[in-house]
Amino acid sequence: MIETMYDVASDAHGLLSVIRMFGTFAEGLECESVVARLALYRDGRHVATELFEVEDLARARARFEQVRADLDATRTASQEEG
Repeated sequence: MIETMYDVASDAHGLLSVIRMFGTFAEGLECESVVARLALYRDGRHVATELFEVEDLARARARFEQVRADLDATRTASQEEG
């Protein structure tokens, strides 16, 4: 199962959250992991997910901002061509 603990950043292009994944394997072994999840969207559809260690939250946030900047540059270039 996946539980969102809290959202860090959100925009039309993505959602950066800290999540907890947990469950039990068929053999009975329990597992749990807390990670930062960057869900990326294009045209309102989920297109990719990137996972980061919670200790790398600053890197995950930088990646969130990088994707936003890349999309803004692509939109600007498309508008200039159009």
